[in-house]
Amino acid sequence: MSSSSGRASSPVLRIRSLLRLILRRYGGGGFPLMMAAIVATLIGVATMAVVTDYRRTVQEQQRRLDFNATLLTTWLERSLSIATAEIGTLLSDMTALPALTPETVSTRMGEQISDTLLSSQHIGFLVVADATGRVVWSFNDSASNLDISQREYFREVATRRQGYVLGDPVLANALGKRINPVAWPIIGADGAFRGAIVGSLGEDHFRTLIRSLNFLPEARVEVFTRGDHRVFELQGADRPLEGPVLTSVRTAASGALRVQLSIPRDAALSSFYRRTQRTLPLFVLVFAVALGSAVVAQRRAVAARRSLRSSEIDRAAAVRSSQELKTVFDNVADGIVVFHDREGFEKANPAALQLLGLDVGPAIGTLRSEIAEREFTGDDQMEFDMPAPGDDPAKARMLSVRVSRLDAIGGSSWFCVIQDVTAQTRLAAARQSFITSINHELRTPLTSLMGSLNLLENRFAPQLPQAAGKLVTMGVRNSERLLRLVNDILTVQAIDQGQLSIEPEQLRVVTVLQSVIEQNEGYGLSHDVTLVPVSPETDAMIDADPVRLQQVFSNLVSNAVKYSPTGGSVEVGARIEGSEALFWVRDDGPGIPEHARERIFDRFAKPAHEDGVQQKGTGLGLSITRELVERQGGHLTLTSRHVGQAGREGSGSTFTVSLPLRSTARRTARLCA
Repeated sequence: MSSSSGRASSPVLRIRSLLRLILRRYGGGGFPLMMAAIVATLIGVATMAVVTDYRRTVQEQQRRLDFNATLLTTWLERSLSIATAEIGTLLSDMTALPALTPETVSTRMGEQISDTLLSSQHIGFLVVADATGRVVWSFNDSASNLDISQREYFREVATRRQGYVLGDPVLANALGKRINPVAWPIIGADGAFRGAIVGSLGEDHFRTLIRSLNFLPEARVEVFTRGDHRVFELQGADRPLEGPVLTSVRTAASGALRVQLSIPRDAALSSFYRRTQRTLPLFVLVFAVALGSAVVAQRRAVAARRSLRSSEIDRAAAVRSSQELKTVFDNVADGIVVFHDREGFEKANPAALQLLGLDVGPAIGTLRSEIAEREFTGDDQMEFDMPAPGDDPAKARMLSVRVSRLDAIGGSSWFCVIQDVTAQTRLAAARQSFITSINHELRTPLTSLMGSLNLLENRFAPQLPQAAGKLVTMGVRNSERLLRLVNDILTVQAIDQGQLSIEPEQLRVVTVLQSVIEQNEGYGLSHDVTLVPVSPETDAMIDADPVRLQQVFSNLVSNAVKYSPTGGSVEVGARIEGSEALFWVRDDGPGIPEHARERIFDRFAKPAHEDGVQQKGTGLGLSITRELVERQGGHLTLTSRHVGQAGREGSGSTFTVSLPLRSTARRTARLCA
């Protein structure tokens, strides 16, 4: 078994390593216990199978050994019986001899004895001794007159006077070899012991007989006499038996001899070892299949648990989401109506029913009618205003309805969001009324007032006292500021309502630049700031609205002048870059802080400078300027260095207006429109 265990050690180590790997990877939950149960079961079954096969093999070899020992004992007894029968005739004839003398035996029976010896396969040699133990005839002259009276087998046969006596092996000096004597008594007619015929077992015959029984090559056959003296032995292996052996002992019925058959246990179990080696790979395969099945089952169980856990989490999340959605649906301030055009699914939240002033059925019927009268845009969206159907038409609230349509195989679903925009509608109407009032009630008299003040300042200023002249000048400037504010408000209103008109004309870049200088030069001189033109040598043309363009540059130049130091200058220039005309306005003012460079383009933005630097304004100028530029297909950009970064000498801001040249202006304008 030790050799088998050694040969199996390597697969066992591999299985142990495989188990460790599997347990590290899938060792969660009850999997280690399951794996331990599987391993214990497989090892138990394998151990039981090996032990059972081992015991069966030992029992089978022992039965075979017992059978062979019994068979050999039977054959030996049969051989001695045959030898006794062959000697029986000689015994009878010698009983009739008058005396057992060398002359008598040799003359009367010598030839008969020799023929019997030569014809027998069971007897190796023969001698005849008289009652005194003296050899009177021998097949070999060297044994003549030999005294065997002291031999144990001779004394025993003389005493027993029947059957045969198998003596202990002796070394026959006359023959020069070891013999196994067998003695038969010669009894006279009067019953007296007259002598004995002594022979030797045919050892070569018995060896041939034993080999014919097909014992294992490693088997040892030993035959003992009644006195435990070994008659002979036959061992297939040259070396003596070592280690545990299987032994079978059988005693002849006559008790004259005992046969002992032995075989090494390892040799007897060689078939068991071979079967174990052949079945070990099968066991490993079954073991691997079982482990693989367990791992697959574990993975499926883990996946099932994860799927179940995920399903539970998803279900809980779905329930939570459904509850949250229902909470939002029921409590949102906007009205929400959902319906399907085929399945009859209809749902409306409380806000929708309150806004519409109807139950669910009539409310959805009203929405269906309103939607049927309109068309969806390309993205299945629709937005319209409608009076609240449950209100008095004279005082009806205004509702804004946004509709989204989702088409599917089973039909279309409609999602409607309803808002009460009565306040916004009324505010828009009030705003429009206010803008109209500003335009008619404020702008017209303000224009007349400004014209009168300009006339007074230009024609009668020399005749007016100095204090009165300052008041007239102050009135002119305030009226200009007020008119600019009114114009900005009207422009914003036009932008918001989509009523801003852009009427592009063919303009030369140089002409635009000259017009900017001419119209804003006086404003600069009034602040002791000089406008410095940088005119390109080009005949490039642009398509732009001259009025809106003048409004853009008036805003930019006035801002630059206001933030420029007294006695400073503002650079106004133009150049051509690729397919664009670039106009810039650069000042030497304090610059704009980095954190405010984006928000200055927002409406009513917070001041970008601290008190003492910030100039008064409406907060709409740059917002309107950017909108006007972009409406004409251009871009307005800013680069600035704040006084805190560059010092007073290097500070300043540059606003750049980029407009497409005439070759691309039309296409860009069409896209912007």
